[in-house]
Amino acid sequence: MKKWQLYILIIALIGVIIMMHNCQGEPETKIEYKEGERTIDSVLVPVPYAVEVPAEPEYIYNTKYDTIREIDTVEILTDWTLKRKYSRTLFDNDTLGRIDIDLSVQYNQLQSIKYDFKPKQKVITKNKPPQRLGLSVFVGYGIGENGLTPVIGLGVSYNLLSL
Repeated sequence: MKKWQLYILIIALIGVIIMMHNCQGEPETKIEYKEGERTIDSVLVPVPYAVEVPAEPEYIYNTKYDTIREIDTVEILTDWTLKRKYSRTLFDNDTLGRIDIDLSVQYNQLQSIKYDFKPKQKVITKNKPPQRLGLSVFVGYGIGENGLTPVIGLGVSYNLLSL
């Protein structure tokens, strides 16, 4: 093999390697959100750190008229003993999940706090595309001046279909 043929072969191999690197394509990225593990629990009832007594309390009146101001003690006690339950969704989001809280208040105090948290987890999947350009070694027979002769060589292939 002549020297110039060797240089051309080396340059062709370098070109094939560069083409193989550039023909790989970008990996396909798929982002999806899956349901996480559900958490249902309650929180310890907090103790108030400050209590304020208003200067003028607001009374519950027995009538709609402003002129008669009669205080109904039974109505105050009934209101005080009522157990009020509150339920609210704090957030419901495609990426974070959902959290619901349930509160109950009785005797002018917070009795219980319960929550139900259904988180979502972000899952990123990267799929590497199939490599289209390839370098291969082949062995076979070729027809030349002397008939069938054994041939060994390097080949470049480009895959159009992947099965």
